[in-house]
Amino acid sequence: MKVVGISGLPGSGKSLVSKIAKEKNIIVINMGDLVRKEAKKRNADVGETSIKLREEFGEYVLAKLTIEKIKKESETANSKKISLL
Repeated sequence: MKVVGISGLPGSGKSLVSKIAKEKNIIVINMGDLVRKEAKKRNADVGETSIKLREEFGEYVLAKLTIEKIKKESETANSKKISLL
């Protein structure tokens, strides 16, 4: 399995890279999507949820959740490439 992490400021092209990766059947995991999903469960604001998650589970909770998602996707995926945004 190959994992590629992508980060950048708003407008730096992360969404474009994500779109191209998806077109090439590469799994794309967006950390922001994980926070938005949790915010929806909590019926709370995304920013507030991000802060609360760190308070409840520690500074690296989002990285840990992302790693869990990568492991889950790699077990079920036909593709061996994962792009992380």
